[in-house]
Formats: sequence, C-alpha cells, structure tokens
Amino acid sequence: MAAQDAIAPRVGTPPVMLRLLGPVRLEVDGVDRTPLGPLLRGLLATLGCARGEPVPTETLAAVLAQLGGEAGDADVEQQVQVHLARLTDVLGPAAGYLTPTSSGVRLAGPGLGTDLDTVEEAVAAGRAAAAAGDGAGAAVALRRALTRWPGPVVDDLPGLPALAGVRAEYAQLRPDIVEDLAECELRDGSMLAAQVTVRELEAHVAEHPERVRGWGLLVEALYLAGRAVEALQAVRRATGGGGIDGAGHDRDAVLRPVERAALRRSRLPAARSEGSPRPSLVWVDAAGRALSRTLPATGSVLVGRDAGADVPLGDASVSRTHAAVLRWENGWTLLDLGSRYGTTLDGRPVTDGTPLRPGDVVRCGDVMLLVADGRAGDVPEDSRDGGGAADLRDASALVEPLVVALDDDRRPVV
Repeated sequence: MAAQDAIAPRVGTPPVMLRLLGPVRLEVDGVDRTPLGPLLRGLLATLGCARGEPVPTETLAAVLAQLGGEAGDADVEQQVQVHLARLTDVLGPAAGYLTPTSSGVRLAGPGLGTDLDTVEEAVAAGRAAAAAGDGAGAAVALRRALTRWPGPVVDDLPGLPALAGVRAEYAQLRPDIVEDLAECELRDGSMLAAQVTVRELEAHVAEHPERVRGWGLLVEALYLAGRAVEALQAVRRATGGGGIDGAGHDRDAVLRPVERAALRRSRLPAARSEGSPRPSLVWVDAAGRALSRTLPATGSVLVGRDAGADVPLGDASVSRTHAAVLRWENGWTLLDLGSRYGTTLDGRPVTDGTPLRPGDVVRCGDVMLLVADGRAGDVPEDSRDGGGAADLRDASALVEPLVVALDDDRRPVV
C-alpha cells in the first residue's frame, strides 16, 4: 500500500500514551493496555521510538528474532504480520494508529503521544526560559523533564540493536539536563538551592566522573553552600588527586564556574560583620588535608612555596614568596608579589592590592584557596600559630628575581 494511502485514525479515536522511558507502558484512553509478552512490547517500543516514521518490515523481523520469535526465512513476513495483528488487538479502539506504508509500518496519529515527546518539550521550554533570563522558570521546566524520566529507554528489553541510537541519544541528554538544571538553580546564589543541588550533583559525578562540567558545578554548589573544605576536596578529586580514573580534568575548566559565582557575589553589597570571627584562607595540601589560616587583625599573611610562609603551598606552580594578604583600615587586601605564574581573585588577575572578602576565590599558580566566613562550620582550625608574617607594606623586598631559567624547549623551569 502506498504511503499516501495509509489508513488514517478514525474520527473519535481515543488518546494513546506510550511510555518508553523505563519499562514499556501503553495507555489507551487512560486504561493500561501494556502487552505482557516481550515480542509485542519489543514491536511497540520499536515503532514508538521511530516517532511516527515507518519502520521497515526487516527491522521488525529482526526485533522478533532477537526476542525469541520463531525462525525461518520463508515465514519472516508472515510472522511479522501475525504479531502486528496481535498488537492491533492490544491497541483496541486505537488500532487505527497502526498503519502499513510502502516503506514499512508506522505508529502515529494526532492523539498519540510518548513520554519522549513530553521530556523534549519540557527541555525545550527550560532552555528557552534560561536563554530569556528566567532562571526560576527554566528550573521548573527542567525538573519536570527529570521527574518524567524513570529510567533508560525501554530498560525492560535491553540489548535491542534497533533501539541503540535512541538509547544513546537519551543517555547523553539526561546528564545534560541535570547540569542545565544545576546551573539554573545556582544562578541566584541561594544557599538553600545550593544545598539541594550538592546532593544531586554528588550522585551525578559519581555516575558520570568523565563530565568536567558536572565537577565544576559541584565545586560551585559546595562553595555557595558554605562548604569550603569540601569544595576544595572536590577540585582535587576532579583534577586527578582524589583517585578518579585517568589523568583528571583540566583545573581551569573545573574552577571556572566557581570563579564566575564568586565574581557575581563580589558585586553584591558586602554584609556587615562587626563582632564576627575573622575570615580564613582555606586550602587543601598535596595529601588532601584541609588547612586554614585566619586573616590577621593587624599586619600581613605571606602565601608561598617557602616552608616558613604563613600559608605554605607545596606546589611547583607557586613561587617561594607568591602573594600576601594585608590588613588595612577598610579590611583585607590581596597583593601579588611578582609571582611567576600569577595570582587571580575570582578569576581576575591580581597585580596591585585588591580588596579581599569572604566568599572570594583565590588562585596562586594552580592552587585554589577560598576565603571562608569565620562563621562557616567546616573550616578547620588555624594551622599556623602567631600573628602573621612581618609587615609587608614594602612588599618589594620579598619579590623573587624575575630571571627565569628555560629548558631545551624554551619553557620555564620551576
């Protein structure tokens, strides 16, 4: 029969919902009519995943064979027709949606929907809202997509080659949605939203450790939730120091989201902190231990690779005397001391003195430090005694010589 002669659904045909995420489910006019046998469910899933496009008879025959249908080349087309007739009986009053065409068999009609359609519509709405700056609307739509996603495509019939493409597409889409949702919910900097998002992202990176965007969002969520030490430990896990497979992710890619969040926060009015404990610089050493140094009430704090520094960072990317934090009348200031690989504050290069406050993200070379509020619950005790380094107002005396040795490839030797 020619495609243009395909039978159209009868007027008054009831609505059909075909669920293909998780186990196959079929509802006709609100009544569950899911076929019990794997052969009919396999045919139904293959036709449904085609999204209204004709499926060749050969493909349907291969599905039947893979699910244990009767063999015999001479009877292949007959076997397909027999099982399609049974599927027509299952559809009952909606049998008109199953139509033959010149290129195969099609399951389609104006009253037929799938949960694949529902998810894609929600994702499209969420991404459109995000592009328009409506973070709350985007989060609602994206979370709606996830709540309608009970499992992988047709997970009660694994291994069907005919469904491999659709399975791969949705296996990629779901983690994209999780990350899009996290990004929307973290955008306003809410601590409550961050706390919820942390739990979801911890599960996400455990399932998908290869996704650098997921790690970056987890670090950002931990940072916004006030969990400075865990944020730093997540950076270490993501970049290869915490036992994940392979060489780890690029540090810049992991840190970029949290630096953007810190930059957004730095543009907000500073909260009054009279009477509150002083902030601390928090970092994680090469052994994964969380360390801290309370910012001084007077004087300065020296950051560098030198073992005598107030904040000793044993990393080759850190200069011997790398940076300093100075206390002035208006608060604390971060100063780079002519370091070889630079200092950044919230992703911006630091040269002259730059104001420093709780929530800021500092990078000295490849080492990340967080400026934690003194009231934060997870900040370790100060790892250094005493009141800080000598006064560094004349910081030029501590700057390392800028004569840099080069290797055979003209690269700096640290």
